[in-house]
Amino acid sequence: MPGRRAAPPHLPCPLQTSLLYNQLLNAAEAFPSSAMFGTDAPLSPIPRRKPLTRLKEKFMKIASIIARYLLGLMFLVFGLNDFLRFIPVKEMPTGPAGQFEQILNSTHYMDVVASIMVLSAILFIVNRYVPLALTLLGPVLVNILLFHILLMPAGIQAGAFATLLWALVAWRNRSAFAGLFQQRAEP
Repeated sequence: MPGRRAAPPHLPCPLQTSLLYNQLLNAAEAFPSSAMFGTDAPLSPIPRRKPLTRLKEKFMKIASIIARYLLGLMFLVFGLNDFLRFIPVKEMPTGPAGQFEQILNSTHYMDVVASIMVLSAILFIVNRYVPLALTLLGPVLVNILLFHILLMPAGIQAGAFATLLWALVAWRNRSAFAGLFQQRAEP
């Protein structure tokens, strides 16, 4: 054919190239990147992380695990103490703090709170439904902090420590709460 140029010897002819291209596309569809990398993202080079970043991530992971176990142990002990009374109780505080505590105990409100504490603690310890446990324990911690800030400031240290542990575990599980911080709701 007069108008057609011959392909250079090192390149395959256009028909072979298109067949090879189609075969590669079919192979890529049969074996998606999600099977290899666990995501639906297209294949791309894996970005290299700096060693310091990996060390920091590993440290945060270990710190979060320790915080989760400490939080679980703390709320398991104090939640069960409401039912079993194995830790000796000091005398009731006087004034508004004592009245508030007396009302909570007489109405069995503290039994419900202790049940939530025990349930959350078990979920933390067995590492199942941790975002649910964080959600259940959040209002309990807010009430502990408010009680000590407003009525009895002397015992705020344990509540502040528990809140710090809760924040560390919540930060590690922040992806579970991403939908809460959307500016607009999708219809």
